[in-house]
Amino acid sequence: MRRANEAWRVLGDQERRARYDDAARVARGSASDGQSTGIHTADGITRIDPRLLDPKFLSDRRDLQNEKLDATHSSILRVIPVVAFFGILIGIFVFTAYARGSSSTAPTDSTVPGPRIGVEAGACVRIQQGPTLIEVPCTGVIDGRVLGAFEPGGSCPALTIREVELSNGVTTCLGA
Repeated sequence: MRRANEAWRVLGDQERRARYDDAARVARGSASDGQSTGIHTADGITRIDPRLLDPKFLSDRRDLQNEKLDATHSSILRVIPVVAFFGILIGIFVFTAYARGSSSTAPTDSTVPGPRIGVEAGACVRIQQGPTLIEVPCTGVIDGRVLGAFEPGGSCPALTIREVELSNGVTTCLGA
């Protein structure tokens, strides 16, 4: 449609039509001075020198190319924030999938660090006469959870609330 409108614009105006005819004659090599100012290519086709075209046509063509370029740039600028948003969402998803700790799982090694005391690590206990430890459910009354045990000369971990020396000389470390 643009080509048809441009052709109508050129053919409908006598002055423009005359310039077009002159440019076409020059491009075909039939100018009055015998010189062709067209551009000759290796394939034998003569092209019109753009300097011979209507300056208004060249200006309009340049404006149209700039509009297309601006449209491309604006569409790219609209896409960048969307891609960045989804990239951040994927990053958060991946980070949370790998950064989440397993706080609800039981320890893999259920033995008490140190000498054997007959109770597993993390077990809830009550202290009985002797003194000895009896494992009880954690929902009832407890004296603590077993954190570890050591023989004379050792020490309990930092979270220890109570140290109980058993009848066999081993000290048990209890936490909350």
